[in-house]
Amino acid sequence: MNLEGTRVLLVNAEEEFCRATACALQEEGFIPMLAHDAKMALHSVRTASPAVVVADMNLPDLDGLELLRRVKSLDEDLPVVMITGHAEVLKAVEAMRASAHDYLAKPFQDHELIRAIHRAVAERQLKLKLKHLSSQIAANQGLTETMGHSDVIGQLIAEVNCVAKSNFSVVMVGETGSGKEVVARAIHQASLRAKGPFVPVDCGAIPETLLEASCLATKEALSPGRWAPSAASSSWPKGEPCSWMKS
Repeated sequence: MNLEGTRVLLVNAEEEFCRATACALQEEGFIPMLAHDAKMALHSVRTASPAVVVADMNLPDLDGLELLRRVKSLDEDLPVVMITGHAEVLKAVEAMRASAHDYLAKPFQDHELIRAIHRAVAERQLKLKLKHLSSQIAANQGLTETMGHSDVIGQLIAEVNCVAKSNFSVVMVGETGSGKEVVARAIHQASLRAKGPFVPVDCGAIPETLLEASCLATKEALSPGRWAPSAASSSWPKGEPCSWMKS
């Protein structure tokens, strides 16, 4: 498995440990990210999307177990490897019960940490693939239930699965009532954006002069007297919505 470029978040108050471990990770092709307390770590989880977290049980501002719980509340599939002392066996057991992926007792060798990270990342990738497959199956079943069984629908499902993997814009052409929006929803459901909102936009119901402002909310389009987007539409996370526009 090629894990080069995988982000690993190291959470430890000991700067010397972080520097030495970061060097070992870089030699393996990982991208180490450093946090010296729980506050920095949680910020990195929210903004930098690490593939695995390696956290010490003892942090200056928060207990390691509480950090584990907060990380899991942000991303339940993000694997966390806890670092404990030999006298902290009970804490290690509690960490595993709290859904830690693994734990290492000090002192440990670099290769032990590398092996634990490899296992953690492999499990995360498997979980993400299974979730994506589940969403594809749900989308396929939805199309079959709505449009019926036929060779044409089978070909349509194959095309939906193909374009859902990409970031391309998709144009669908067909008569009114032929199921274009149903297919658009299936593409969204089978894509990596499935957790984001699906936003239908009926272009025929929006005056031509307001269309650009409604869809793009550009400063140029928002000249005096023109419609301004609502707080909800302007605060969507970047890249999250998948819009369906029809004329």
